[in-house]
Amino acid sequence: MSLAYFFALSHESPSPTIMLTVWSAIVTVVDEYTPLFNGWLTNSTVLISLLGVVLGLLLVFRTNTAYDRFWEGRKVWGIVTTNVRNISRVIWIGVHSKDDANDENSRKECSINLLLAFCTATKHYLRGEQGWQFNDLAPYIAHLPEYSGSGSQSSHLDDTGSIVALNIANHLAGYVANVKDKNLIDAPTQTYLNNGIGGLVDSFTQFERIRETPIPLAYSIHLKQILYLYIVSLPFQTVVTLNWSTIPITFLTSFMLLGIEAIGREIEDPFGVDTNDLPFDEFCFKLREELAFLMKHNGEKKLRPESWLKPKSMSDYDNKKTGGPSPLPFILNLGLQRSDTPQSEITIGGDVELNNIKKT
Repeated sequence: MSLAYFFALSHESPSPTIMLTVWSAIVTVVDEYTPLFNGWLTNSTVLISLLGVVLGLLLVFRTNTAYDRFWEGRKVWGIVTTNVRNISRVIWIGVHSKDDANDENSRKECSINLLLAFCTATKHYLRGEQGWQFNDLAPYIAHLPEYSGSGSQSSHLDDTGSIVALNIANHLAGYVANVKDKNLIDAPTQTYLNNGIGGLVDSFTQFERIRETPIPLAYSIHLKQILYLYIVSLPFQTVVTLNWSTIPITFLTSFMLLGIEAIGREIEDPFGVDTNDLPFDEFCFKLREELAFLMKHNGEKKLRPESWLKPKSMSDYDNKKTGGPSPLPFILNLGLQRSDTPQSEITIGGDVELNNIKKT
C-alpha cells in the first residue's frame, strides 16, 4: 500500500500521518535542545505495551468485522447470480411454445430482461440511488406499464430502488403463474421457478440487512480515540532512547495503524462506487453477456437433443488419434505380474495366493 493510497483512504486534509509526524518532531526537538523534559521522561515502555494490547484487539475486531460484511455481500451476490442463471435457463428451455410461439418467445425475453433488471435495480438501491430511470435499468423494464414512460401511472411514480426491485420480482412471479395457467410448464417447474424468485427476494433482504446495520458509531469513535492517544504518546516513550529516530518511527507507526483503521472504514460498506467496493457494474455486465448468449439459442430447437450431431466413439480416443494415453484395463499396476492362474481364482477384496503371483 503506497503513501498516496493511504492518503486517499484517509479522506482527510492535512493527513493525520503528517500531523502526527510533525508532533513527534516537535517533541524530539524540545527534548534535544531544551531542559523541559528533563527529570520526568523515562525509557519505560509500560504505556506503549498496555495501550498496544488494547489497540491491537480493537483493530483486529474492527477489521475482521468490516471484512465479514464485505465478504458476506460478495457471497449473497453469488447466490443472486446462481438464481438468475437457473431461472433464465429453465424459462428459456423449459417453457414450451404452442400456437403463439413468437409471442411466447417474446415473453420469455421480457422475463429474462426482468432478471437482469432485478440485479441492476438492487445495485442502484444498495448505492442509495433512488428511482428507475437509469441507462442500465430503464430499457429492461420498458415493457412494464408502470415503467413504460407513458400513461397516467408513470406520472405519479416516485418509487425508490427498493420498490422497483421487489416490483420486478412480483412481475416474474406473475409470469410464472401465467405460463402455468397456459399449461406451458408443469407443477414441479412452477415450484422450482417460484423458489428461485423467492431466493432473489431473500438475497435482496440480506443486502438490506448488511447496508442498514453498520458498525456502531460509538465503537468507531472509541477506537479512533485510543488510536490517536497511542500515537500521540509514542514520542514521549521513545525519545529518551531513540532520540532523532523517534520521528521516522512515529511516521511508520501512524502510517500502519491509521492505514489499517482506514481500510476497515473503506470496506465496511461494500456497495459503493469506490475502488475497494464490490464491482457491481462488472457483475451486472457479465450477467448481461451470459443472458444475451443464452437468448441467441432458439429455446426449444437448438438446445434439444434432436439437434445434436453424431457422437464419436470412445474407441477413437487412443494414442494414435489423440496423442494421449491409451485406455488401460481396470487392473492396478502395483509392480506385480499375474501367472497363468485363471482369473476366477483371484477374488476382489479376498485373499490371493502369493504363489500364484510373481513379482516383476
